[in-house]
Amino acid sequence: MISEWKVGHTRVLQLHSCSRHNQQSLLGAVGMLVVHAAFPIAAEHRERATELVRELAENSREEEGIIEYRVAVDVDDENLFRFFEQYEDEAAFGAHAESDHFEQFEAELPELLAGEPAVTRFEVESATDIEL
Repeated sequence: MISEWKVGHTRVLQLHSCSRHNQQSLLGAVGMLVVHAAFPIAAEHRERATELVRELAENSREEEGIIEYRVAVDVDDENLFRFFEQYEDEAAFGAHAESDHFEQFEAELPELLAGEPAVTRFEVESATDIEL
């Protein structure tokens, strides 16, 4: 099932995952959240966006309940920032959304954007390592 809503200037799609086939839990408890976000940044604002995103990521990794918080530049578009975020639970996600560093990012974001951000939220019941 997919739900959609807006948070500030961001459209959020929520995918509810319920697959349990051949999976072993890597989580201490059911309910981890994973967020993937893509923010297209105007070329003329790339330097400021990079500073802001670096601050956001560094501060976010210090928050309790955040398992992983990474930002990367898309290999095909240097002005597209991709976020990969993992939260222990809904409470950690909510606390992050109310943090000072996130609110600063959210306040400056509209001036930096070159298009509509895309954010997808996954509710994960279990996960498995994949052998390569």
